[in-house]
Amino acid sequence: MKTKYILFDLDGTLMNTLADLRNSINPILETYGFPLLNDEEVKTKLGHGFQNAIRSILPEESRDELFEEALNMFVYYYDMNYFMESKPYPGIPELLKELHENGHRLAVYSNKAEHYTKKLIAMHFKDIPFDEVWGAVDEYPIKPDPKRGEELIAAKGLDRDNMYMVGDSGADRQAATNLGIHSVLVTWGYRSEEKLLESGPEYLAHDIGELRKILLGE
Repeated sequence: MKTKYILFDLDGTLMNTLADLRNSINPILETYGFPLLNDEEVKTKLGHGFQNAIRSILPEESRDELFEEALNMFVYYYDMNYFMESKPYPGIPELLKELHENGHRLAVYSNKAEHYTKKLIAMHFKDIPFDEVWGAVDEYPIKPDPKRGEELIAAKGLDRDNMYMVGDSGADRQAATNLGIHSVLVTWGYRSEEKLLESGPEYLAHDIGELRKILLGE
């Protein structure tokens, strides 16, 4: 079996973080007297980093005026909430352990701010020896831009034919395309199966069993 290098998205792929995100977004809307968002509405705002999420929840006519204040409020609330209800999806820790035990190399590649990404991974996956744990940082553009991934491939001499990007959004699919690696999208995250299929993933996993078969080649 060839060793795979597998990049995992975090929110909606490894972990269900929706409640903590909702509970950090809705207080902002409540402050301004804007309508609150339900879970399905929050999902549509996620996947492209915190700044884009906050821009998207504000009315267009007041977006520029309120953005900086709203972003600061989000950071304030998310600092208190990010660990409250977020947890791995059932079966994910066991799958990661099995992949590692079979010799595959694992990494996290998220558009969530990197310090939150690292904290959540340390809390919930401390037994998984990830090669890299990446989130959004000022030095690199977020997914699907390939710059950070290209540097990884060059530095580690990785074979693109044995690399996979596992995520739950079109941004993850496009990130894989931009890097020239395999794409796997999961249906338990923050996008509908219809939306996932529109992005044209190479593989689609409806549950942990299907993801296991794809990544272990069974």
